[in-house]
Amino acid sequence: MSESRVRIGIVGAGNISHTHVRAAREIPGVEVAAFWARDPEKTARMAGEYGGTAHADLDAFLAQPLDLVVVGTP
Repeated sequence: MSESRVRIGIVGAGNISHTHVRAAREIPGVEVAAFWARDPEKTARMAGEYGGTAHADLDAFLAQPLDLVVVGTP
């Protein structure tokens, strides 16, 4: 039986988003695959730190094959 992966996208690049990413990476079978935030530089830094793809465009982020999106912004 092959291992299925849960692909997660993260919206936001503040402290709580970092906390969610670190927690998700501790769960076997979970991949943090995509990031989007209003600030493209912060988004790119998160992707560089944790892996995954940084998106400057929200529609492109949402077009990714994701199983779950974590909203870490007000």
